[in-house]
Parts: sequence; C-alpha cells; structure tokens
Amino acid sequence: MTHLASHHAFGLLGGARVLVEESRDLPLVDLAFGFRSGSLLDPVGMEGLARLMARLLRSGPRGSSPAKIEDELADLGARMSIQVGQSSLTLHASVLSRNLEPLIAMVASILLEPGFRPKDLARERRATLARITQLVDEDRALAGRHLYRMLYPDHPYGRGMLGTRRSVRSIQREHLRELWRRTFTSRNLVVGVAGDVSAEDISRMLHAHLGELPRQARPTVKIPGIPRVRGRRARVVHKPERSQSQLLVGTLGTHYRDPQLYPLMLANTAFGETFSSPLVDRIRKQEGFSYGVGSRLSLGQKRGLFSISSFPSSEDAIDCLRIELELLDAWVERGCPAAGLRFAKGYLVGARGMELDTAEKRLDQRFGPALAGLPESYWDDYIPRLRAVTKSEADAAVRARIRPEDVAISIVGDADKLVPALKQLLGTDDVTRHAPDEA
Repeated sequence: MTHLASHHAFGLLGGARVLVEESRDLPLVDLAFGFRSGSLLDPVGMEGLARLMARLLRSGPRGSSPAKIEDELADLGARMSIQVGQSSLTLHASVLSRNLEPLIAMVASILLEPGFRPKDLARERRATLARITQLVDEDRALAGRHLYRMLYPDHPYGRGMLGTRRSVRSIQREHLRELWRRTFTSRNLVVGVAGDVSAEDISRMLHAHLGELPRQARPTVKIPGIPRVRGRRARVVHKPERSQSQLLVGTLGTHYRDPQLYPLMLANTAFGETFSSPLVDRIRKQEGFSYGVGSRLSLGQKRGLFSISSFPSSEDAIDCLRIELELLDAWVERGCPAAGLRFAKGYLVGARGMELDTAEKRLDQRFGPALAGLPESYWDDYIPRLRAVTKSEADAAVRARIRPEDVAISIVGDADKLVPALKQLLGTDDVTRHAPDEA
C-alpha cells in the first residue's frame, strides 16, 4: 500500500485498483465503482447496449425491484447513479459514513447479481425509444450528433451511446448478460472512495462484499486510428421555424498522450475559453451574435474533438460562422497574442485550486486517469507543466493539430436558406440537409 498525505492506493480483489482520499470534514463518503469499458463494446448494430445495461443495473439485483432499491437508498440516506461513457461505466454513490458498509453490500448485489428482468427491460426499452424521439426537439444534441458523424465516419467514436430505434429494439436479455459478463470483472475495476473512512476499513468492506467479482481478463477494445477527412463540409438539420440556430464548428483535436497536449490546452483557453479571448470578444461583445460562445477540447484515447459552439439568430448564423472561420484561420496562422497567453496561463493556474478543494475533487484527479488506463499521477504536474509552456510551443501545437481547412459545420435551422449560403461561404457542394428525425 502506498500513500501520500490522506491519499491511499492499493490493489485488491484479483486485480482491482482502489483509490482512497480520506477527509474527516463531514460524516459523508462518496464512492465510485468504475469499469474500464463502455459503449465502445456495443456490437455494430446493437448501439445503446451498454447504456441499457446500466439503466437495468439501477433497477436492482435478482429478488429486488426498482421500488425496493429506492426504499433501501432512502433508509440509508444514500444517493446512487450510473453513468456510461465511450470507455467507462461508473456507479456513483454517496452516503452517511455510518451507513457505508450496508451501501457497499447493496452495490455488490447490484453488480454481482443483476436482475435483467423482462418487465424492466421492456420498461427501459420504451423509455429509451421515447428519449430517442425527444432528441428531435433538442437542437444542440442534434447538431452534436451530426458533427460527430462528419468527423468520425465509420468509426466507433461516431456512434451514439443512446443507439437507434432499430438497435435498441434488437437488444435482448442474453445480449445484456453477455456484456455484463465481459464488463464486470475485478481486473476491469477501479474503486474510488472519498470522505470519512480509513483505507483499512474500505479494504475490509470491499474484500467482504466484492470478493466474488470474477477475475477473468479485462475486455479488450481496439480503437482504430482516426482517419483525416479532408475539406470543409456542412450538415443542416432542417427546422425552418427556428428563430435561433445551433451552430457547431469542429475538427480533430488532441488525446491524452499527445506531447502537444499542454501547449494546446493553453492555446485553446487563450483563443476561446475566457471572456477576454478573441473568439468571445468578437462574437459576443463586438458583434452581439451569440451570448454563449466558446471553444472546447475533448480528450480521449484517440484524437478527440476541437469545437466552437454558438447559438446566433437565424438571420445572423452565416455571418457568425464566417467570422468564426476567420478567427480560426488567424489563430492557426498567427498564433495567440502573448498577452492573451499570459492571461490564460494565470487563469488556468488560479482555477486549479477550485479543482482540489474537496476530497471528492482530489480523488477525481486520480480516479479519472486510472479509469482511462493512465498513470494515477497524470495530473500531478499540471501547474509546472502549464507554466513551462512558451508562446512558440503553444503556436506550434495549434499549427500541428488544428486544421481549419478540414472543419465540419453542423447547424440547425432553415435548410432552404442555409444550404445555398453555406455552399457559397465554404466554396464547396459538400453541404447536405437532414430531417430532425433522421436515425
């Protein structure tokens, strides 16, 4: 067992990794049971399987019911949720420290003996199909879905975790049980614990209640490389009645192990993450096109998304996009102003304290990397590495990773007006219109 101050890390349960952040500030404990596989394990044509499995786990183990689980949580003064990502499935819970062991026993029963009852499957399938229907009215989600399809064609990153009507209808109990058998193994598990508990006590509880977790090998997910899709292209989700557009501009960005990561993080903050950044200053303050605007880097095992998001009025959408593309071109060509980089560096360093001010947040700084298969110390040298970035390194990272000539644009609005205007602005015929309910 190794430990630094109140942090402890040790192996357990035939390969599981346990991270503990002790704090006696409040009589509360936060728990995270994370498994290093998520929706990327969904077979082709069965998208939505991991999400549906997670929702059914929440319904309780064999011999229980959703109502009984809710009653037990209420009796313990506990909360519980399950989240699915592309590469992870995590059960989060919080409870009064005096009720910690009964909660761990409940979680163990959920993970070790899932019910997967036919009536629960039927209910969750109906709820998922209804959720897919609801997406028709969620403009930002529609824009995001089409952006990913353009940037990750025929790639697992381009598949939605929710699934399609056809894929969700195809999922049966045997598919759920097979995915459960592959996912819930001790070698695939990372446990994070923060709060009023000792490492010794949590070790004893986990041994007692999760000792029967299967010990077979972790499921392997081979993520193919991300192909570069050349040229500018756009999709318009046709909603002529909208007075406000949802506008997303994206291209490939960076990944966890990229040596350009820190320079690119700093450069992106200087470009579009603060109120004084060129993107926000121009689009929001000077032009008044969109109150909400910003740029973002998403990280993954492979190259994630660099995106600019805004929601201008329908009348201003093309002008807003034109200026965003001009700013993007200038950023790559000329880099960031030195003063902007200095401000961004101070902003990120100053904000770091807010990411470490509770035991739960400190735990997350190690739990997240461990779940992603990275060293638990991944973020430990965040501040010195950030401070060491020079302007030339930041500008070089932008030139190396961001390609304005290959951007994809996704917009929700009147396709009759936007399609011809986009073709003219982008100088390409690769502009398509799509129905809101397109699968």
